[in-house]
Amino acid sequence: MAHGAVAAQAAGQDFQGRIFWHYAADLRRVPPAVQKVCYEYDAAAGVDDVVVFYTDPFLDGNQHYEVDAIQAKFHVDHKHAYSLTSLTEAKDNGSSLLQKMYSGYQEIRKKGLRCRAILETNWGWSNEDPVAKEVRANRRLPDRFLTVNPPSPLAKIRKQWQDHLDINDNDLSDFVRDLRLDLSLPALDRQLNDLGARLEAARLKPLSPSQRTNPYDSIIRHLLQAQEPIEMDRNRLEEICREEGLLEDAEPPSIEGQVGIRSFIRWSERMEVDCLAHVDVTEYFTGDRYIRSPEQWEAVRKKVTTFLEKVLQADNADRIVLESHLTIAYLAGRCLPPISGTSIIPVQKRPHGGPEPWRPAHPVPKGLPGWNVDETTGIDGSRDVVVALSVTHDILNDALHYCEEAELVPRSILHFRPEAGPGPVSVLDASHAHLLAAEGVKLIRRAKQHGERVHIFMAAPNALAFFLGQIMTELVDPIQLYEHDRQGVHGVPYSPSLSFPPPQ
Repeated sequence: MAHGAVAAQAAGQDFQGRIFWHYAADLRRVPPAVQKVCYEYDAAAGVDDVVVFYTDPFLDGNQHYEVDAIQAKFHVDHKHAYSLTSLTEAKDNGSSLLQKMYSGYQEIRKKGLRCRAILETNWGWSNEDPVAKEVRANRRLPDRFLTVNPPSPLAKIRKQWQDHLDINDNDLSDFVRDLRLDLSLPALDRQLNDLGARLEAARLKPLSPSQRTNPYDSIIRHLLQAQEPIEMDRNRLEEICREEGLLEDAEPPSIEGQVGIRSFIRWSERMEVDCLAHVDVTEYFTGDRYIRSPEQWEAVRKKVTTFLEKVLQADNADRIVLESHLTIAYLAGRCLPPISGTSIIPVQKRPHGGPEPWRPAHPVPKGLPGWNVDETTGIDGSRDVVVALSVTHDILNDALHYCEEAELVPRSILHFRPEAGPGPVSVLDASHAHLLAAEGVKLIRRAKQHGERVHIFMAAPNALAFFLGQIMTELVDPIQLYEHDRQGVHGVPYSPSLSFPPPQ
């Protein structure tokens, strides 16, 4: 085998192995969410690269699942992308990727288990495909794939899938609803960083930058060379990791009391098993995390608010995971103020490490750095105040660009920066985030005049946005929040999101 082919095969094996460890780490979760994780599961060829059996069925959308069956596809280059039609293209053995995945999916269904068939790949989805935006945002095909009528091109593709798989309408509907498409997975080095957070959460030793080899990759290679079945439950996982010196003494933290909000999907996030309950609003956003239409922000507000009202009623949560836009993190804080009697705190993802519950200390420790605030005078008589919170990076120019394009002429512009300057670690911990939020609200209230609308632009950790929402009561309203255009494809760096109070 040529050197390039050997390197490609090794990279593909590492890619598959890291997906395996991503799920296997959950074998140590408390309470146990995963019963068994298999590498190359012969009983489901076609979705056999990694197969995960869960302890209890979990809810994804409107369906409960017991198994995740994963086909991993690593590509050395990015010359091509997947699409609805490319999935039906026959490969060297005469079968298409779609046929293989459906065959393995059916083998698991025959065992009486409801299964998600998942394609995990570092390739993306073609821009020309009619469902590109939905697939990138939600990892799944949209409902319209199953409901649109002929002579729509999408209906034609659906008929091609049905004929290609030789199945009836009901079987096609089940398969499409159970199919997941995890696209554009991170490069191998970034995949390793994301894996580190899950290993740390499971109290398995994270990877050290000084290590020349990855011990988790090495375990997979050793087991493959020994031709041993790679099938792990918690006992087997701990036995292997203890032998390799990878098992921490401490027990993993419990997910009891943890709820979540998701408005976009990261490869390293698995809210279905990380939280006792969660709400998913990815349907309202495109693959680049942009709202599908401005009016859908109110649908997001309604769905998130309804979920959090139920959380308060259940009174069994103390932590909230925010895989969400800053606007939604702020909204969560508004819905969960201390006056409601809740003690729910945000779980913050650290720049280098796993997620961490951020519970501020009381009293707040002395000596924590505060804000540097620059105020620029605008136009007398204006009823608007602009606030730019440059915490993780400086956003003043982008905020001013939006104001210029939107013809928003404020009376005053307040630019907030941490005393040490913006940066990924400018917020030290939970107490520091809460202090910055409280001081920020105090300074904004002092600067605004009665009846003025405050326009808030943020680049900050979600936990800080959550604390702002908790502290920034009706005394600061009216407020208009904005979301940043991460990809820079919409012309203006910000767009309006939610306002408070809500429109009547």
